[in-house]
Amino acid sequence: MRSDPELLDMSVTYIRIFFLGVPFTTVLNYAVAILRAKGDTTTPLIILTCSGILNVVLNLFFVIVCGMGVDGVAIATVISNIVSMVTVVIILMRDEGWCRLSFAKLRLCPSSAKRIIAIGVPAGIQGTLFSISNVFIQSAVNGFGAAVVTGNSIGTNLESFVYTATNSVSQAALTFTGQNVGAGKYRRIKNVCLGSYGAGVLVGILFSVVLCTFYEFFAGLYMSADAAGRDIILDTVRQRSLIMIAPYFLVAVMETGGNVVRGMGRSVLPMIVSLIGSCLFRITWIFTVFAAFPYLWVLYVSLPLSWAVTGATHLICITVLYKKLT
Repeated sequence: MRSDPELLDMSVTYIRIFFLGVPFTTVLNYAVAILRAKGDTTTPLIILTCSGILNVVLNLFFVIVCGMGVDGVAIATVISNIVSMVTVVIILMRDEGWCRLSFAKLRLCPSSAKRIIAIGVPAGIQGTLFSISNVFIQSAVNGFGAAVVTGNSIGTNLESFVYTATNSVSQAALTFTGQNVGAGKYRRIKNVCLGSYGAGVLVGILFSVVLCTFYEFFAGLYMSADAAGRDIILDTVRQRSLIMIAPYFLVAVMETGGNVVRGMGRSVLPMIVSLIGSCLFRITWIFTVFAAFPYLWVLYVSLPLSWAVTGATHLICITVLYKKLT
């Protein structure tokens, strides 16, 4: 990825520690998904909020008090995820409903496992496709120097706030679509789509307006006033905010559409759409348009365009599938 040698060692250290905690994060994600599937979104919200606060406190402790660097930040993330996982598992073990967790009764149900794999594997591949395309984008960003890489990282962190909010809506769309399809209430899918698209777009616009308006203030939280290359860093954050965060409602459209299609039981379809609309589109853009016009803003433009193309295709798929169901 043409990473700066000054950043590579720290990146490797962070990744090695972070991946030690992946098994715990995986169990946490499964457990949270179970709670959300039963309609309880409040408990995961409280637990993950507390986890985020714990992560921040541990970051400050390891970095300021203990004098650690990225290793301390990575350890703080792993610990907070472990605490969250243990908390959610305990809640499931004490549940009195149908999703009570009992280790003594854990068994593999072949029929259920087959259905889960049929939906889960394509969904996992879809997520991987986005990551692959982002590797190419990050590689291109790394060619602009350390200051731009820093600004891009700050912009990515700010973007994650919007993504978390919009993704929550799209996850709700997946849950409600799946429940209505399972109950045979196909006509309710239309209301789910309208509500999810509307809420996702609204949330995306609200968060985008705040971050784009106060991007300099938020960026200042990630660096000191005398940071090297501060002007370049701020300009990079500005470009990413205006080009990528401002139209972030398109991500809400894309994510919601893909999850509605998946909720209808078609997991391979959104994977193929994402492969063409996001992964191949972005990679082709990098080696054609960006190669001809090697400017940072040209690179950034590829993402909103891919969101729009993918989101529109998902919407067409929903319309066709809905007509077949009803």
